[in-house]
Amino acid sequence: DLEQASLAFKKVTELNPKYADGYNNLGVALQEQGKLNEALEACNKALFLKHDYIDAYYNIGNIFKDQGYLDKAINAYKKVISLNPNYTRVYNNMGIALHDQMKFDEAIMAYNKGLALDVSSADIYCNMASSLKNQGKIDEAKEALNKAISVKLDHAEAHQNLGYALLNEGKLKEGLDEYEWRWKTAKNKDKYRHFVQPM
Repeated sequence: DLEQASLAFKKVTELNPKYADGYNNLGVALQEQGKLNEALEACNKALFLKHDYIDAYYNIGNIFKDQGYLDKAINAYKKVISLNPNYTRVYNNMGIALHDQMKFDEAIMAYNKGLALDVSSADIYCNMASSLKNQGKIDEAKEALNKAISVKLDHAEAHQNLGYALLNEGKLKEGLDEYEWRWKTAKNKDKYRHFVQPM
């Protein structure tokens, strides 16, 4: 219950206005509700109290990314890296922001840095596949998707994207089987329809 979480974190900051973690957690809860301006304000308060607060910089980057301010997001992620180059998940989000700017080479470099720190990140493999696909490197994209699935067998987005790749190659049976995973993605799982008739 994100709204209740926000109210709880807000109460924490009212009780202790110098509690940086409270503002940062409030920012995350507000971001997940789509209240991005309020989320940014909360995370900036956390930074005001704790100038080298890595999680706050990371969350600010995520908020800017959600707002479409990709340059600002990348700058926030670079700040995270300057404070802690081993902060694995920042490289995934940095890659996504660079991908959205169509800087595919730089995105892949960011993903590879993340994988150098955590070779078991299915999300990084899956996102890297998108950048590889946009470069026309279909075989490498499929390889990355298969790695994502080998790391996390039920990675719905990786299965779905592999389905697209197989369908584009004319492998209809394999492609359609993989494409069925779309109903398990975060975007589509609430849209699944149940029919009396067999598929």
